[in-house]
Amino acid sequence: MATRGAIALGVLVAALSLCAAQEPSLESKLQRVEELQMQARYDHALERLDVIVADHPRSAAALVERSVVRKELGDYEGALADAEAALALRPDWPPALLARSEAQMEAGDIDAALEDARRVVEMTGERLAEDPEDVEALRCRAIIWVHLSRYEDAVADSTHAITLQPESPRLHTIRAYSHMAMGRTAFAIADYDRAIELYPAYAVAYHMRAAAHLRAQEPENALLSLAQALKINPQFADAWHMRGYIHMMIRDPEQALEDFSKAIELDPQHAEAYMNRGAIRAMRGSMREALSDLARSIELDPSSPLSWLNAGDVLRKMGELPGAREAYRRALLLDPRGETGQAAKEWLEKLQEPTGEDNGSNDADDDDADREA
Repeated sequence: MATRGAIALGVLVAALSLCAAQEPSLESKLQRVEELQMQARYDHALERLDVIVADHPRSAAALVERSVVRKELGDYEGALADAEAALALRPDWPPALLARSEAQMEAGDIDAALEDARRVVEMTGERLAEDPEDVEALRCRAIIWVHLSRYEDAVADSTHAITLQPESPRLHTIRAYSHMAMGRTAFAIADYDRAIELYPAYAVAYHMRAAAHLRAQEPENALLSLAQALKINPQFADAWHMRGYIHMMIRDPEQALEDFSKAIELDPQHAEAYMNRGAIRAMRGSMREALSDLARSIELDPSSPLSWLNAGDVLRKMGELPGAREAYRRALLLDPRGETGQAAKEWLEKLQEPTGEDNGSNDADDDDADREA
């Protein structure tokens, strides 16, 4: 009996040792989360991160990753809380400070976001003075340069990081975004191609490459990139929205309407999808439905001048001129010097004229449907 007990205990110890050996490391778990983010599966990433943080409550890296994912899902309060918790564990860690800066920026606390951005630049500069090959510091500073619209600096830091870590798909997307912001679409597309080559399931890179193709006046190639993104992740709301945008641009309103509706089905908080579906419905003459979509878009994002401008157009065509004037005033207030604000200003001036009170129509109505996000 004693021998059997010893054997059983030995088997149990061996089994427990095998289980421990098979348990993925924290690093490998976070790597899987990063892959889910690249696939735009943010809900799945958050589910995994909740478990990881519960198992590793003192992991600043896990908290930062959850902050990033919560930001992508629109939970800015939760993103900020996770970034704060990560900073409490590692006060001088640039990724945690970067995560807080991004959460503050999305929440509208611009001053605090810029202050944290300044500190990230200082901290990464100090680290790079000690070790010029610190890829983490280069990556963080490159992202901050993007937020500060210092795209040449972002290209310089991301290029340096790529020379040190050439197999990182995310570094290529940082540089690609910077190139595109400066109008270098060919360079951007090349970097997105490389990112996809390194990680073929990179749905976000396909989506961003579609935007670059669109900037290069290549809607067919943009649609091909989006088809790949949606093949990887059919639940990718932003990809459906961009597909609708392209179909609207190439004058395929039926398909655009379907695509915008799909984006809204997948993400009921997608303000731009509501705005663009409203524009399509207005173009088709469904004014009440269009106004409903635009009202929802404004509810979700009251700071969008284009939503207010489109709402003004719809109200004007419906003969509801007091409401149209108010919508135009909001658009002008939000964008006093931009194209949208100037269009609103022109209609405000026209609606003050006696002829403007008659029917609210004008030859310029034909241009209303061409406005896009």
